[in-house]
Amino acid sequence: MNKQEAVIGMEITPEDVVRVDGERIRVNVVHEYYMLNKPKRVLCSNEDKFGRKLAIDYIKSKKIIYLW
Repeated sequence: MNKQEAVIGMEITPEDVVRVDGERIRVNVVHEYYMLNKPKRVLCSNEDKFGRKLAIDYIKSKKIIYLW
């Protein structure tokens, strides 16, 4: 971190430069949260091999979405 070896428990800020094996890691992660009143017969999953409608299909975002 910032050309020094990191120590477990170190806190970082978005201004810090963090590298792992020489590759820079981005630390300025922005999360988006969605609430969805899921309709009946819609699965709460990221994929379905049977082609059924998914809750994720109702959310329009360019980011990767994870469902819990």
